[in-house]
Amino acid sequence: SLDANTDTSTVIIALSGSSAFLPCFTNSSEVDGDRVNLVLWFRDQELAPFYTYDNVDLSVQPKHWKDPKLPSSSRQNFLVAEKLSGLKIENINLEDEGKYRCRVDFEHQQTVIWWIELIVIVPPDKPRIAQPKNAKIKQGEIDIRNENMTISLKCKVSGGVPLPFVSWWKNEELIDSSCERHGDSIINEVILNQISRDDQNSILTCRATNNNISVPISTSVKINVRVLPTLVEIIEPDLDIREGHSVTFECLIKEANPKPKIIWLKDGVAYSQSLQYDSDDNTVVSAIFLTLGREDNGKELSCRAEVSGLLGHRQSSLKLEVKYPPTAVIKLGSPLKIERIEEGHDVYFDCKVDANPPASSIQWHHNEKTIQPSEDSHILDSDNILAIQSVRISHSGNYSCTAENELGVVDSDDITIDVKYPPKCLPGQQAEYETSLFQPLSIFCSVVANPGKNLTFHWVFNSSEVEYEQKGLTSDGSSFTSEILFTPSNMENLGNISCYVSNIIGHQVLPCIFRIIPMLPPPPPTNCLVMNITHSDFSVFCKTSKDINTSMFSIIVSVSATGEETFFAKSSIPFFLITELLPSTCYTVKVWASNTHGNSDPNYITMTTLNVPDIAERKLKNNDHDKSMIWLSVFIGLTVLVILFVITVMSLKFCRNEGIVTSDSDGHTMYHEIDNSRAEGLLEVDTARHGRYHQIDDVKPNEQSTVISAEGPLMEGFEQMIAHSSVYRNAGGATKKNQFEQGSVLEGLESCKPQFSPKNLYRHSVSNPTFYIAERKFKLERNFSENCSENIEVIQEQELNKRFSDTRAYTSGTDNRNKLLRESFI
Repeated sequence: SLDANTDTSTVIIALSGSSAFLPCFTNSSEVDGDRVNLVLWFRDQELAPFYTYDNVDLSVQPKHWKDPKLPSSSRQNFLVAEKLSGLKIENINLEDEGKYRCRVDFEHQQTVIWWIELIVIVPPDKPRIAQPKNAKIKQGEIDIRNENMTISLKCKVSGGVPLPFVSWWKNEELIDSSCERHGDSIINEVILNQISRDDQNSILTCRATNNNISVPISTSVKINVRVLPTLVEIIEPDLDIREGHSVTFECLIKEANPKPKIIWLKDGVAYSQSLQYDSDDNTVVSAIFLTLGREDNGKELSCRAEVSGLLGHRQSSLKLEVKYPPTAVIKLGSPLKIERIEEGHDVYFDCKVDANPPASSIQWHHNEKTIQPSEDSHILDSDNILAIQSVRISHSGNYSCTAENELGVVDSDDITIDVKYPPKCLPGQQAEYETSLFQPLSIFCSVVANPGKNLTFHWVFNSSEVEYEQKGLTSDGSSFTSEILFTPSNMENLGNISCYVSNIIGHQVLPCIFRIIPMLPPPPPTNCLVMNITHSDFSVFCKTSKDINTSMFSIIVSVSATGEETFFAKSSIPFFLITELLPSTCYTVKVWASNTHGNSDPNYITMTTLNVPDIAERKLKNNDHDKSMIWLSVFIGLTVLVILFVITVMSLKFCRNEGIVTSDSDGHTMYHEIDNSRAEGLLEVDTARHGRYHQIDDVKPNEQSTVISAEGPLMEGFEQMIAHSSVYRNAGGATKKNQFEQGSVLEGLESCKPQFSPKNLYRHSVSNPTFYIAERKFKLERNFSENCSENIEVIQEQELNKRFSDTRAYTSGTDNRNKLLRESFI
């Protein structure tokens, strides 16, 4: 409030340079409707006003007057308002400070005077922070290069009316208010102890103030503590690192100040390019894109963070694991020299494989064929080593190895070994030479040798070394041949000529032997023997010398009584099997040898075939020896009659069904009786001599051993040889029905294939006899294997020969029967 006409005054405080409003009430407080006629402004005790406001004449606008002599008149202006009028002074300075008096003259009311005191405050200058001794202030930051430092900061403030108060603040928190006056300045020094990374980016402010109406004047610096990062970490890729594939590595750096310089290194060698970006305020991420090779496997990749102005660094490292397919290099084991490998030496190869992951398998190859050590006792392999003990010629060639891991398969280059060896005879060369006396003969000795240079040939005749005229040495690239000219002058010059060859490796161990054979017919066969005589067959075997030049043996068999030739054959060996003969007949055998120069003199042999065995008489004789067998024979006869009756009924049933050959549920063939109506006209035989067809007994599936059943009466035609007979074979001791081969003798012979040997079953057999019965056929193939199973009892040769002989006896003697025999067995 303003008090008029009193000694009290209103105080107005204003800042230098601002504007001040000095109030003066111009409203009448005593007379309603009164108005102001004149306002006068005085300073201090001066009598003359420096500013007037004249509102006496209402017909004109009020008049303002300013003392032109005052410098401040241009900055002064009286403002009239309904509520509060006053003098406004612009851009105040200390010269404006003082007491002011406002006089107000009303039209009716008495004059009123108002006192106003103007106080002008001059703010201090901006505080100045001095450079500390162990730090540097630049661009509003104080650079602290070591953690846990102690620094002293001085703040100096000049000017200000009244003198200012100077204080230090840290992040708006007062930390020091002690200040001292030095002349016209105020100084405040603050000491900061153990500055750490926690003080990073803190704001230190020096404030100066001398009033409470204006904002304190301040100067601030930000603390910048240089620190190495607390964390440097390489983030490994999620996927495996593979050779030739691009991969990204990232490095995480935390809480470094200022931003670090990031360097990527591989085994200490820095990369020049990488990508760096900020993740957040305290984290920096660096990325590098690499394409690595197998040579980088196992190397160290490092991410290093350096801070400018600081010694040392922080880094993270990892060991690179680069996966790559194998490479394979084959080398000959030391101290072997590849050009000096000789037959009998031990050789080994080393397959050097570089692979990650390591090779899961290594295979060796010889001439592109995989080596199987189990197939060659000379070869051993262990991991990446292949050893050949006592190397042979066949081991020459190209060797390579193959390595495999999960990323691929690779073959090494070939390494070639050429096994050196002394000369050896070339297989397949001519070993026999035919010549006549005084006829020049060229003999060729061919050998294989390595090396084939500087070969020396030596010729030996019947163990005596003789000098022969050699016509030179020729070669086709793989073998070497020497030719000599040999002229026999007498029979003593015929014999064996041997050829010995040597090279730098050694001498030939086994010579090449050549037989010199005279150009003459061979001598006749000698020591001829007749063996295995039966009623229809026999065999002839003659001995001969290997030195005799015989290319073929011939035989003619003729009936001695008539001279009729019944058999002719040729063979490269002096062995013959004569078949299809008549029983109790005398035959003349003519045997001779032949070659390209003619035939030898023949050798004649006379022999007689045996009689046909009488089975019935043989049984009676057996019964005479043991009368107790009579009752057994009666029992067997009754049993056979019952069986014949049953089979006859079944056969009639099968005949009605047009069936001749049937099979049981397990696929075993059973041959049943064929009645006369079905067989009529099938065999060209004398029906007066032979009875009707007899049945063939069925199989017995539960038999556990191989036997021939008791003999039965002879049957007509070829069927008699299988009458009442069965062969059962137990397949490896098995008991299941479908594991038996069952049936008659013919069926047994068929099922034996390929187990029974033909020598044990029928020595004088021919291939593929076929029986045709009522336009249906069954076929017995006797292409037997030579090795029947050991668990099968061999059928006695004599018994089977006897049965086949019985059969032949019934079908021989007439042209028709001979014709049938040939058609059936040939």
